[in-house]
Amino acid sequence: MKALFFILLLFGSAQAMAASSLVKLSNNTKVNVSFVKYDEFGNYQFFQIAPGTTTEISVEHDYLNIFSLENDKNVPYFFFPGDDIEIDSVKESFYYFKSKSKIRENELELSLTFFKLFQNELNVSNAASSIKRTQYQIDSVFTAQQQSAVSDNYKHLTKQFYLYEILGKNIRYNTKEKKSEAYDTYWLKKFDGNLQSYILTFRTYVLSYLPLFVKKEELLKDYNTRFQHEHKEIALYTVMHMAYYRDKEWFATNFEQYESIAGDKTFSEKMAYFKLTHDLSKSEEVTLMNEANDTISFKRLLTQLRGKVVLIDLWASWCVPCIGEMPFTAELSKVFESQPFQVLYLSLDREMHLFSNFSEKNLKGKLNYNILGNFNSSFAVLNKITEIPRYMLIDKQGNIINNKAPRPSNKELKEMIEKLL
Repeated sequence: MKALFFILLLFGSAQAMAASSLVKLSNNTKVNVSFVKYDEFGNYQFFQIAPGTTTEISVEHDYLNIFSLENDKNVPYFFFPGDDIEIDSVKESFYYFKSKSKIRENELELSLTFFKLFQNELNVSNAASSIKRTQYQIDSVFTAQQQSAVSDNYKHLTKQFYLYEILGKNIRYNTKEKKSEAYDTYWLKKFDGNLQSYILTFRTYVLSYLPLFVKKEELLKDYNTRFQHEHKEIALYTVMHMAYYRDKEWFATNFEQYESIAGDKTFSEKMAYFKLTHDLSKSEEVTLMNEANDTISFKRLLTQLRGKVVLIDLWASWCVPCIGEMPFTAELSKVFESQPFQVLYLSLDREMHLFSNFSEKNLKGKLNYNILGNFNSSFAVLNKITEIPRYMLIDKQGNIINNKAPRPSNKELKEMIEKLL
C-alpha cells in the first residue's frame, strides 16, 4: 500500500497554476442551459446552469472556447476573461445572449450564425480547397456584418476554429474512404489546448486516421518521430489512453515503451495512474482514494460503517444527471441526520484531478472516495455498473439490499431507507 500511495501522491502532486480570471454566465431563462469543454487529455467537463442562477468559469488563458449543448448540437462560443454574460432566452432550442458590451453581443450572435452555416456536411474531399472556401465564407459574413462591430481577436479565433473544424471533417472523410492526404503542415507550432476544434481534430488524426497507414505495433515509435514537443506528448498519451479502454492487452504490452519515450511528467504521471488502475482491476479487492490521497479498501470501509444504513451515490464529475440528483441526496442526509444513516459518495471519474476538483467545490466534508479502476474495477464489474447515476442501499449488517435503488429525487427511496432504519 505504501508503493501505491507513493505513486498516487506523485500523480496528485500540486502544480503551479497560472493566475486565472473568470467568465460569469447567468441563466435568465426558465430551463437548464448546458455547456461542455474538452481538453487534450480526452476529458470533458460539463457546466449546467439552472434557471435563475449564475456560474463562474475559470479562464486560465486569454480566451475560453466551449460548446453550448443546444438542439443536440455542439454550438461553439468564445468567452473572454471578465465577461459577464446573460443567457436571455432559448428559442427553437438555441441560446440567445445579452451583455453590457454591444460588441460581445454581436460576437455571440454571429457564433450561432457561423454554426448554422457550417453544421451541414460540405464537400470536404480535399482539405486545402475546403479550408479556402470556408475562410472565404467567413470573410463574407464579416463583410456583410460591418455595421455590427466585432473585435479582431474574435475574427481570428473564429477563422481558426472553423479551419480545424473543416479539417476534422476532411480527416473523417478520408478515414472513411481510406484515402491518404498530407496534414503535417496544418498543425500549429504550439499545441492549442483551448481551441476545441483543434483538440478534437488532432485526436481524430492520431486515433482514427494515422492507424490506417501505420502498423499498430509501430504507432508509438512513429508518433515519437512524427511529432515534436507537446504534439508528440499528446499523440503518445492519446493512443495509450484509448488503448487503456479499448485494448488493455496492447496497453499493458506497450506501457514500458511509452514510459521510455514520454518526456513530459504531466502526461507520464497521468498514464502511470492508468497503469496502476489497470493492475488493480485484476484484483478482487476494491481500492478507494479520497481527496487527500488516502486509500482504503471498500471492504474495510463497510466494516467501519457497520451499524448504519448506507446509501451509496455513484457519480462522476462529467455526469450531469448525477450532479442534478446531489441536492436530493443532501436532503436525505438532513432528514436522517439524527439516525444511523450515512451517504457514501463513490466517484467513477477516470482521473483523480477531475474527482478532486469537483469534490473540493461541491462535496467538501462528505464521505467521498474515487473508485480506482472506475468502470473497470471489480466493484463495477461485479455490480454490473455500466452507467450512472446509480444508487445502492446497504443495511446495518453491511449487506447490499438493493444495488439499483431509486434516485434520491424519487420518494420511494426515502421510504426504503425508513424501513431499514
